[in-house]
Amino acid sequence: MGKEEGFVKIYRSLIDDPIWLNSTPAQKAVLITLMCMVTWKPRKWDVLGKPITLKPGQCFTSLSEIALRAGDGVSREVVRKALARFETLGFSTHQRTQRGTLITIVKWRVYQLEEETENTAENTARTQREHSENTTINKKVRKKERKNNPLGGIIENYTSNPALISALEDWVESRKASRRATTKRAVEINLRKLDQWAAGDDAKKIAIIEETISLGLAAFVQPKEKAESKAKANEPKDMGIPC
Repeated sequence: MGKEEGFVKIYRSLIDDPIWLNSTPAQKAVLITLMCMVTWKPRKWDVLGKPITLKPGQCFTSLSEIALRAGDGVSREVVRKALARFETLGFSTHQRTQRGTLITIVKWRVYQLEEETENTAENTARTQREHSENTTINKKVRKKERKNNPLGGIIENYTSNPALISALEDWVESRKASRRATTKRAVEINLRKLDQWAAGDDAKKIAIIEETISLGLAAFVQPKEKAESKAKANEPKDMGIPC
């Protein structure tokens, strides 16, 4: 995406907001980078061969590009976790596709427009309208994505947790990169393993996925404590037979 010119506003109240207060230094770098990357005026963009209009406060980019622009100490994984956190806190939304990621800063107009020309009612109405428009764009992108990649539908039906969805998508991409067969059946089998090892614990599921990716494996790795517990249970018991 091309460079944006001009400036952005950063309100002093941000320093007391949880989005800033409880973020790591690297996550703060990602936050400021996103505010500088999003467009300040409508811009035409192409997504999977379908033209869309990016609204003020949106950009179409990639995790790698965000990491590069955020500077030293910010990896693709840091960006992925930051985006999931920002979405949970209502600061931004992100929609990944085969060609990149659509980022939307939810209250961009509220943050950036001149106070003297905007009142609360106008801000609220405009934010709601843009949210509706962004939702429509995301639905169109998701529909196109599911058509080209049916695995995405399996993941979305499995969980609504943005962080877990992102981790699963990274795992799928990792399998494809290593040229492992990534079929619907293979994904479903591994999802059942996740439920078996970490039912109801999304944080543990994400940890399992990340360890699998870091080891370069195709199938999910059983958590160490579970494996050790199972091995111990299978050990022959001392029956106390006297010599």
